[in-house]
Amino acid sequence: MSEPNLDELLGVIGGITDKLAKIPEGAEIFQKLRKGEITAEEAVGQLLPLIKGAGLLPDMLAAQAQVTGITGHFGDLEASRRPIMMQTSTGQPQLNPIYEAAIIERASLDGDVPELRYGPLPEDGSPAVPVLTRALDPVIVGMQLERASETVQRRIDDALEDHAAACTPLLEQANREAAELGLDPETALAVAKKLLPAVPTGVEGYQAGENPSLMVMPDIPITDIIRLTDAQASHYAYQALATTQGRVTLSHPIQEKVLDQLILKGFQVEPGSPNPDQQVTATWTMRAWGSDDFSGRFNFTLVAIGSLATSLAASAMMRKEIPQVLSVTPFNGIADRQFGWLARLGPRS
Repeated sequence: MSEPNLDELLGVIGGITDKLAKIPEGAEIFQKLRKGEITAEEAVGQLLPLIKGAGLLPDMLAAQAQVTGITGHFGDLEASRRPIMMQTSTGQPQLNPIYEAAIIERASLDGDVPELRYGPLPEDGSPAVPVLTRALDPVIVGMQLERASETVQRRIDDALEDHAAACTPLLEQANREAAELGLDPETALAVAKKLLPAVPTGVEGYQAGENPSLMVMPDIPITDIIRLTDAQASHYAYQALATTQGRVTLSHPIQEKVLDQLILKGFQVEPGSPNPDQQVTATWTMRAWGSDDFSGRFNFTLVAIGSLATSLAASAMMRKEIPQVLSVTPFNGIADRQFGWLARLGPRS
């Protein structure tokens, strides 16, 4: 059974959203959701009849088969076949509690799940921003992740301030016009609020309903690294492993080094997506419940690189002379705190 393909799943979900947004009723529901006039649960309830009426249920079922790409690996085949949507005892639609719990669990680790969010960033959330880096030290990567999150948070705060500044004169104008016409101010303001621009749900590269872009961050000064206590180093290393943005960030440098090791072993290999029917796979994972579980001075990425390269080479030795491609992606064992990377090697698909 092939691993969940996140791009395909998001493509299905995104396609459903695009089709619903073209229906007047669907566009109105999305607009209300963005403005905070209805909750996500209310939006789902209102959209379900439209999904059925537009014949989009087969697309939802197609997404169901790969939903664990977002929520994590559940560890058993039966669990991975559970439906996305269920019905309450009153017949109302609801998200399967298994997936809902997994999404909440992921949000508690990452700070945010932007691709599953339509409204603004929650007040208690923090941007989950992956970083474009070649660093292999988990501590450095953790520090880069923190600074990227802080940078995006500042940009979001600025966007919200600009939105408030744009809305204030419109509301003041509505209040003046209501007074001139002798209308109830509260009624006039309620009408005006419906005409206001939507509250920003993100900034460039970090938008609701989309995968966040990799952010280029400056190198961490060596003086900042030297000053870290053991507890701080462990915290940053844990963030690099336990967050989705951390594993996404490290996938790229890990893939580069696994590729180098395979080439040194005599393989003809380059980056790419191997044929699922002809590939060999290797997985390296580590269980971590908190930053106290391991030392920040332990460079687990180097262990992962050696393990993945050795395992792939042993599995694919018989076709060593055949051109192959390599892909390294995060392993998201969120439910049982099993984190790491999956490497796939084989002929190009």
